[in-house]
Amino acid sequence: MSFKKLKMNERWAENIQPQYGDPRSSRSNCNCSVVKEQFLAVKEDIGKLKSFVCEKLDQIEQTQLAHNKAVMTALAEQKIVTQKLIRQESLGAPIAELFPLSSEESLKAIEEKILPENREIYVSTIKRLLQQSATRNLKNIFDDSVVLSHNLDGTHGKKRLKTYEKLYAALLDSVSQLPKVENAEDNLRKAIRMQKKRIFKSISASKATTPT
Repeated sequence: MSFKKLKMNERWAENIQPQYGDPRSSRSNCNCSVVKEQFLAVKEDIGKLKSFVCEKLDQIEQTQLAHNKAVMTALAEQKIVTQKLIRQESLGAPIAELFPLSSEESLKAIEEKILPENREIYVSTIKRLLQQSATRNLKNIFDDSVVLSHNLDGTHGKKRLKTYEKLYAALLDSVSQLPKVENAEDNLRKAIRMQKKRIFKSISASKATTPT
């Protein structure tokens, strides 16, 4: 091959080389692009994971705050109830001394004493005096003279207990809270009848044992 032709071939190779480039350089650029894409994908996933974790942490925090608020509210309500019970207990003792009611005057007096702000104390006191059963323990509320001279509706020549509206309402509320009571008024009527029977039975027994 002549020197002139060799030079021409060299110039041709130089001209063609940039067109195709170095194969190793092409593979390197390709690998860098893949790595870069993978890096960006991982970075995006990390961002999504971070957002998800932050959102869950916020939810947990809000749930915990709501739970704490509910607990504090319950504790505050319990404190109020406890203080109320203590107050009722302390005030209930002197109120209990008003019973059993033994006259028309005592009925009128307690009717005037029952007010909206102390009504619950009277209800709880009457309930405690009834000791789980109005039919057995109504005597702790009304003595024999009141039971003999009164009934609920004032029928058969008796005086009317319903006249004392505040006392009667408190009495019904107390009886309604006793075990196995479905109808407070019916239970109260039964209690009055049973107390009268015990009174008459006691009178009869007393007469039977009295020497003539």
